Amino acid sequence: MHRIYLDNQSGTRLDARVLQSMLPYFDQQYGNAQSMHSLGQQAKDAMEKARVQVADLIGARNEEMYFTATASEANNLAVKGIA
Repeated sequence: MHRIYLDNQSGTRLDARVLQSMLPYFDQQYGNAQSMHSLGQQAKDAMEKARVQVADLIGARNEEMYFTATASEANNLAVKGIA
């Protein structure tokens, strides 16, 4: 039977390339990007690299990219941005 999954806003399977790119940040480079220690700075550098990659992918400017931790946080940011 072929299944069609329509709940991607709740949970979505990762593309294998994304998973491979993210693995180091789950168990080796897990620093907080807001921290000043070396793990934190590595995480910040990786986040900034991702910001550039996403901006390039969609034809936007780096400073237009915001990463949020949750859908609620993203929705809040969008609502405040409109207001």
